[in-house]
Amino acid sequence: MGPVEQGLRIRAQEIHSRLRNTQPPALVIKNQQLQAQVDNLREQLDAAKAEIERLSPKIFQHPVHRIIELVSVNEHISRTEIVSQRRDKHACHARHIACYLAATTTTYSLPQIGGQFGGRDHTTVLHGRDKIKKMRASNPAFDLRLRWYEEQIGADRKGA
Repeated sequence: MGPVEQGLRIRAQEIHSRLRNTQPPALVIKNQQLQAQVDNLREQLDAAKAEIERLSPKIFQHPVHRIIELVSVNEHISRTEIVSQRRDKHACHARHIACYLAATTTTYSLPQIGGQFGGRDHTTVLHGRDKIKKMRASNPAFDLRLRWYEEQIGADRKGA
């Protein structure tokens, strides 16, 4: 290959490279729009992270949250399972205990308490409270266990 052919080949490669890197104007505009959306989402994500950090201490200090944690540890079930939609006997029993304690040791309304249990309805909290109340009345050992919970919470029973 002579110098003329080499020169033409190099020139062809340069042109090919430029064409490959050149985008149609509509595509350039679409890319700019998408980049603006990504930047906006990043800003929203950063704002959400900042808000979570600001609120985190308050969330974990919520009395109902502390009750759920206490029951979770002592009933050997995760907090997630207590607030989940699971209906197995162990999860329901722990949830009912936590609902009872929240309803009888805090001043929160039943809908507010239900909200802390995965958005449950106030009638679900009422059912759990009443069920544990009956068990407590008929089972002295269970009554002692609930008294221990109440001591840990540090609250006078307001409606048991």
